[in-house]
Amino acid sequence: MTSEPENSDNDKNSSVDIFSSNDLSDWSSSHSSFQDCSQFSTTDFPVTFGERYRLDKKLGGGGFGEVYLAYDTTLEIVVALKLIKIKWLNDDGHRFSEYFLSEARKLALLSANLNNPLVCNIYDYGIINDQPYMTLRYLPSGDLSKKIKSKQKGQTVNPRYVAIIVKQIASVLADIHRIGIIHHDLKPANILMDQNGRPVISDFGLSKMIGKPGGLSGGTPGYASLQQEYGESEHISDDIYSLGVILCVLIDKEVNLTELPFPPINCFDKNTNSQFDNIIAKATEEKRCDRFSSMEEFAEELDKVVSGNDIGTSHEPYFLTTIDPKVIRFTYVGPGSMAPSFTDIPDRLFLNVGNALRPGVIDHHQNHGGNISTTNLVINNPEFVAASVNPLRKHDDPFFIVLSENLSFDGIMAVYIALNLLKSNHLPDGAELLARYADKIDMGYSGKNKNSLYSAFILLQNLQFKNNNYDVNWKTIFIQRFLPVIEYALKEQKKRGIPISDVDVFSCPRLFSAKDKKMIVDDQKRYEAKLINPNSKPKTLKLRLHSDLGGSEIVDSLLVRDVQNQNDKDRVIFFKDWARTDSTRVPDKNGFVALSVFHSAEQGVNARCIISVRPDSNLNLRGLGALLEKAESEKRKNHFHGIDDRVTDLISGKPKTPRTGYSNSDPWYDGRGHGFTIIDTPRDGTFLSPEEIEDILIKYGS
Repeated sequence: MTSEPENSDNDKNSSVDIFSSNDLSDWSSSHSSFQDCSQFSTTDFPVTFGERYRLDKKLGGGGFGEVYLAYDTTLEIVVALKLIKIKWLNDDGHRFSEYFLSEARKLALLSANLNNPLVCNIYDYGIINDQPYMTLRYLPSGDLSKKIKSKQKGQTVNPRYVAIIVKQIASVLADIHRIGIIHHDLKPANILMDQNGRPVISDFGLSKMIGKPGGLSGGTPGYASLQQEYGESEHISDDIYSLGVILCVLIDKEVNLTELPFPPINCFDKNTNSQFDNIIAKATEEKRCDRFSSMEEFAEELDKVVSGNDIGTSHEPYFLTTIDPKVIRFTYVGPGSMAPSFTDIPDRLFLNVGNALRPGVIDHHQNHGGNISTTNLVINNPEFVAASVNPLRKHDDPFFIVLSENLSFDGIMAVYIALNLLKSNHLPDGAELLARYADKIDMGYSGKNKNSLYSAFILLQNLQFKNNNYDVNWKTIFIQRFLPVIEYALKEQKKRGIPISDVDVFSCPRLFSAKDKKMIVDDQKRYEAKLINPNSKPKTLKLRLHSDLGGSEIVDSLLVRDVQNQNDKDRVIFFKDWARTDSTRVPDKNGFVALSVFHSAEQGVNARCIISVRPDSNLNLRGLGALLEKAESEKRKNHFHGIDDRVTDLISGKPKTPRTGYSNSDPWYDGRGHGFTIIDTPRDGTFLSPEEIEDILIKYGS
């Protein structure tokens, strides 16, 4: 069994050696072993576990524990609930309970310090009816071993994709090591895959706290280093060794993991590029001192492979042909539009719209359970971009990129990455930096640099709309003007070695004038003016909000109205940014954590309210969307004589197709794709008054 936690502090000097290939985290598989030790028989489902959880089915199990698909009635989400098998509780319940809860505490430590979607989130842990448990993020897409099984069946593996995946794992492990934790059981079955094709590190049962003796020793044969097998003291080089084996298994067609010392160099695929051979050989050196000194160094070597132009001769590139940028056209559809299920139109790529993730369609709005930008999805799924290209196209045939008519920062970043793939067959330098920045912006965090790439996006878009709002091509003109700004930001980041969020893009030659910079200063003055304008109805108050780590926290909040209306000449362009860095009104916390901004209906624009919390606050608005949705439905039924027009068509009387995951066609967005940090009105606007919305929010936060 491989997923048992470290000893508690009360049992530091004892250790247990458990070496087995059984794996608890292979949740997508069913196991027949240890059925006599199962907590529940298959005929019992669904069953309750405590007052909070409903268990729907068993997902899998190993020698030590078992995992169930469960519904958390408090958080209102599906989770994977992990339990110890009765056998172990009967043998030495206190001791093994401490092992189990030690793993949960380490996962909570990682969640609190990293908040990284590439580490399996823990939502809750404790003891119910003398049974230790923990609830984790449910990932139904399987694990990395499925990639290996596909490869063994003859499917080709893109080496650049492998390098990207392993580099992502190495980068996350570098952060985990800095916190002081060594995983100690890395193998493909413990690397889960999310619905966007990203690796998620799981099963910290054998993990070690650096410098703390005790706990369980062992690992998985073939993936554990010799030092780990012999029970020597923990070291980060053991994780480096295991990741090197994983890289070898993913790249090579036939590897004998039982042949030690590993790796037998003659087993490598002769067609695999020597860059991989050197990396694997370095990572899996027999002596710890001869391996990479850190996961950062491992990731840097993989980055050279990712950015290289030639990483193998046996694999086809992403595209059979490249696209001349001169023939690329942009077209726009309404937000929330669905891409055709089966398109007969080649040379068409949907980006940040289409509500799907499949060949020819890359849209993060289909992702209801994670926080990831479309930009990141393009990087992780370049084959979906490639699939949109007609291999029989003529050189001068037009190629269309379909975008939402509501242009977003994430959408334009995705365009930049996709254009580079289409025209050069490669990801641009700094693509992952750009994706991480897009992730932060999409989550609502824009930073304090008011001359940033995001600030330039907002400013240019507003200037372009203001100067060309009668030109049907203003969106395309804006995109063409903004793409060089992205290029400049990436070059400056590489040149100066600073975060991309800190680059002053307003210094981009011949792009921004002193007048443009002055607009930023004037916008902050408008912010101050709005907050003393009685028409804005500003309210500053304290709200008690849910914490991602359990419990709640009282935070400074700001409720305002009509500060960003489209037709207002005094609209505050960067209102959210000024409010979240307002150290004058919130000096001890350096800005408001929660915001509610109501926009009254005006010509061509429906009434809208956006409620949000700062994404880095570890707080959420879970459950608020449901309260607002209930009030919205009642208000519409009162208006339409008992009919909710989002459920039933007012003219035909026929039911409308509900939005995926919701009860009607145009619901309040509850934030499920953004960690429940943002709530937004139905797309056709809200029937609720600002007073009604604020009352619901205040009661929710009281």
